[in-house]
Amino acid sequence: MIQAGFWRGFFPLLATLSIAPVSAQIDIALIARLGTGAPASYALLSRIAMLDAALAAGIGAVASVAVAKTSDPSNRAKIVGHLWVVAVVAGLLASACGALAYPAILRFVGGAAEVADFANAALGWHLVAIPFRILSGVGLFILFALDKGGAALSWKFFEIAMKAALAYAFVYPLGFGFSGVFAASLAAALAGAAASFAMVGFRNEARPRLPPWPVVRAIVVDALSEAARILSPQLLVLASFALFASPWIGRFELSRVDCYAAGQTLILLALTPFTALTRFLAIRLASAPIDRIRPLLRQGLPVALVAALLLQLSGDRLGAALYHSEGRWWSTFVAALAISLPIRFVANVFRGALQAAGRFPDAAMTDALAAACVALPLTALGLHLDMPAVAYLALVAPEAVCAMLLSSRLAGTRGVRRTAFQI
Repeated sequence: MIQAGFWRGFFPLLATLSIAPVSAQIDIALIARLGTGAPASYALLSRIAMLDAALAAGIGAVASVAVAKTSDPSNRAKIVGHLWVVAVVAGLLASACGALAYPAILRFVGGAAEVADFANAALGWHLVAIPFRILSGVGLFILFALDKGGAALSWKFFEIAMKAALAYAFVYPLGFGFSGVFAASLAAALAGAAASFAMVGFRNEARPRLPPWPVVRAIVVDALSEAARILSPQLLVLASFALFASPWIGRFELSRVDCYAAGQTLILLALTPFTALTRFLAIRLASAPIDRIRPLLRQGLPVALVAALLLQLSGDRLGAALYHSEGRWWSTFVAALAISLPIRFVANVFRGALQAAGRFPDAAMTDALAAACVALPLTALGLHLDMPAVAYLALVAPEAVCAMLLSSRLAGTRGVRRTAFQI
């Protein structure tokens, strides 16, 4: 039985995750007039920054589960104090590693000299911002775990508006140029870290304090596992795009590449609610019995089925109107994505429940195996046979495999609910 108020906080979390890409779009619009190479440099540095962004999301996910599991205010305050220290140290280490590795990566993948020059000029601002960005992200997840999602969402709206105003000021009136958007990001990260620290509250009880080494080790393992799980789809998209764009695989035609590229925008839109669902259930089910999963499936599956039907019915019109894509590759893509939605809902419920039980490595390993052993081979085979139905089965089959494996792993968590603070 799902109690009234169970879903409170889901829509603020969904809105927070949905508006995050808006900031990047504002940045691109601001730097578009700076000349050739600026947008490409921004895209390059943003793609490389996915590494520390995934780390921030991983630590935040572990933090939210740890806080949600603890009902005693005093213990919860101590956990928050530990998390502040872990976030700061992780941010400093990530910044140091970035200072060593990112320049070489930029030189390797930067291509044109203008692109690399733009990116290197802004790299220092980005590296300094990493600790504050991680601290801000962890604070945001803690707020959702404390059922303060409305405050987190309100701050996020304000932060985006503030960053846009600062970015414009830095780029043009103050003459920072391309680096201005990253200087604005640093200012926004500083403000976000301070705001989240203030909004979490607990006053002196949640002051930063050194956690015991076993707690640190458990947090690091879980956070790195979740970061790897977050990066796994990104790597899968890059590898799949390379396969779609390979002229020596199957009967190459530009339409298959264009449809795949355009489809990534639709996938991002369609799958954001599922990402929010996983995060939300990891928090909500942290202190709830696993028996709640069946009512969740009964309640949510009809919604996923309706969404799948609407996507299927409107897919061709969306392709023609918004993405300028049509034909067998697009139609098959839409059908596969629609079929996958109910399966993804089931898999993400299990994924969230497994994370709520503190089994982050299990969820990460399952997703990675499905991507490497199911998705990529199906994509390559479908392209080789020139059969879109086989290639886009990669959107359906891996999630079905994940649903089965996650369900099996979840069955082993009954009575065993571990977090980094319960080891």
